[in-house]
Amino acid sequence: MGFSDLVSFLTIIPVGGRTIRGAASSSHWLPVMGLLVGVPAGLLGWLVSMYAGPLAGAAAALAAACIITGLHHVDGLADFADGLMARGSRERRIAAMRDKATGAGGAAAVALCLLLAAAAASQRSGMDLLVAVVVAEVAAKYSVVVTAAAGRAAADGGGSLFCEATGAKRLAVATCIWLVPGILTMWLVPGSNLGLLAILGAASAAAAAVVVTAVAQNAFGGVTGDVMGAAHEAGRATAMISVVSAWGI
Repeated sequence: MGFSDLVSFLTIIPVGGRTIRGAASSSHWLPVMGLLVGVPAGLLGWLVSMYAGPLAGAAAALAAACIITGLHHVDGLADFADGLMARGSRERRIAAMRDKATGAGGAAAVALCLLLAAAAASQRSGMDLLVAVVVAEVAAKYSVVVTAAAGRAAADGGGSLFCEATGAKRLAVATCIWLVPGILTMWLVPGSNLGLLAILGAASAAAAAVVVTAVAQNAFGGVTGDVMGAAHEAGRATAMISVVSAWGI
């Protein structure tokens, strides 16, 4: 039980364990899991960008990240958007969110988030693209921690376990895991902007997570696993845009 449950539950990486409760109890390690996803995805993007251009590299990196996570978060975003598009009571919206069929709202939301992230990432190539992908992927995982800590559970399920297990303490630990290495890099390596990129990535992803959480609280009465998936995808796109925009500062 622990980090292996988190990796097994949220990725296709074959490690032991797969209990939701174990994964929830390790939510503060989500930024580290972002490295497990972001590094190989970023390396692929780097290689592809060197031969096929930055746009192809960005697309390859995002595709790899989605595949490694088993489209888990993308599916959550689609369900979240479908729930928002439903009219009527909160119960009806939650039912629409749980419907296995993907509607126009879900498809459009997924396309928009991935296109925004790819468009931003395509502004960098080579090693710069690798760094941008890693920072955005870690930031995306951090946004899930923010949502779980800030929101209340809307219904029983995996989302409720993450909300119950993730409080201010786990959020603080996740923040330190995410930001301390970047800040130390700024201090130890003069001229490095990695710390600034980490701070911007965390701040923008957290802002996206807060917005998604607030929308979910109003529409569904709380947070579900699908809402966390939506926060992840929104956090990744927002972080990628922020990081690429701030490059060279």
